[in-house]
Amino acid sequence: MTTASAPPLWQRFGAWLTGQVRRGTQTQLEPYQTLLYFGDVVAASVTRGRSGPQDIPAPATVSAVIAPERPPQPGDRFDLYISPVVASGLGVPTDQSVRAQVRFVGEITEVSTVVSHDLLLASLNLGGGDLVEVNRPLYEITAVDQRARINRWTQGDNPWPAEPINNRIGRILTSAGNDLTWDLPPDNIRVLARDVDNSSHGGLLDELSEWTGGVLVLERQLIWRWIPLSRRGAVGVDIDVAADQAVGPLTWTVEDGDKVTRARVTYGDDGDNDQPFVEVANEQAEVYGSEGRSNDRRPATVNTQLESEADARWVATELVSRRSLPQWRVSRLTIPVHQLIQRDTAQDRALVRQLLLARDECLVRLRGFPELPGLDRNEPGPRSNGLLWCLGMSETFDAHTWTVTLDLAPYEALADPIKWSEVDPAVTWDDVPPFLTWFGATTYQPREIETGTWRDVPSTTRWRTVPAGITWTSADQLTE
Repeated sequence: MTTASAPPLWQRFGAWLTGQVRRGTQTQLEPYQTLLYFGDVVAASVTRGRSGPQDIPAPATVSAVIAPERPPQPGDRFDLYISPVVASGLGVPTDQSVRAQVRFVGEITEVSTVVSHDLLLASLNLGGGDLVEVNRPLYEITAVDQRARINRWTQGDNPWPAEPINNRIGRILTSAGNDLTWDLPPDNIRVLARDVDNSSHGGLLDELSEWTGGVLVLERQLIWRWIPLSRRGAVGVDIDVAADQAVGPLTWTVEDGDKVTRARVTYGDDGDNDQPFVEVANEQAEVYGSEGRSNDRRPATVNTQLESEADARWVATELVSRRSLPQWRVSRLTIPVHQLIQRDTAQDRALVRQLLLARDECLVRLRGFPELPGLDRNEPGPRSNGLLWCLGMSETFDAHTWTVTLDLAPYEALADPIKWSEVDPAVTWDDVPPFLTWFGATTYQPREIETGTWRDVPSTTRWRTVPAGITWTSADQLTE
């Protein structure tokens, strides 16, 4: 990427970041009252989200360098913001300014001195517009977000009733502190009554994700959001990236380390006896080899406290549907934001605003990337365009650079299974290039169809062998 001639970015914006340190009583319900520092941040690195579609999000972390008059200490609250000057200069709408500026909110866990006494910091714009020298020590702080606090605190022994899963999540978050806010869409899955004995709030929430495949994200450090597995595909595109706005190629790897061909899911409460269970298998995916003689059974057991057999069967079916064939993995994608700001095209400004406002789990549209395998029913056009999931994000800032790195997953790793009814009935099988096998003809990894059509056809079957007149809506003829 080349940059146009322009004034240095620090002359246009000053420091990228503003930081705030507050001290309080460090109890569950007391706010942080005393302001210790409000000013520029010399450098920072923020990581949040998760790296893979089967992972549970870890607490977001930040490492930052600041120059406070009074030293911070573990337990203080640290807030990190994009400078209002930067947000305004990038054209962030006023009504979205707070969401765009917040990069991290959490508790300091570690403090170290970078420079012990006098210093030499000419790049800090500490209060008035003039670059000044600061005769203060620099402190490097490490902090973690609300999720770490929730993991640390425990729930008492009050019994809970059987209830929908979103009600259970709200119950746990309510117990975890009155400064938490959340958005929990209705979810019909129900969990059993439970007598909780001093379990950590974080552990209780992680169990719900493990049982159902849903994920709880802390949206931009402001609000908790529950994303049920059944609704992950119902989101819009947050980030739109062209190939010349990113650094380096994408690397794709297909592997079967997470393969699951049959799933056993327990449910209900049968007293002192073993829990009942359901088992779902994709037997076609357990047979491989040129003669179809090899057996590749990959079992998984999920022990749950789901209330009904129907919910347990749904979880087992989803698990096998999404993981019974080898999985695609995709490398991380790095975007040099400072270069986009320096180049300053309308497209670059739009991408920077998108990165500031994007949800923690969202869709990313790629344009002009020659490394995209497979077809994409959601993104028509050449193979260089496509959709990926963003599962997490890392941001790195210093005096002159600002980079964002996205943790990505193939679209089909998290989206709802493909349904024949979603495809235009006019599309026929002979519209598809003849070299594509069933294995390679869906978005970025194979997917079973809910009707069972895919599992009834060998993965080695080529499209060319399908009669030309068969449309997507009449493809059940393939199994006759």
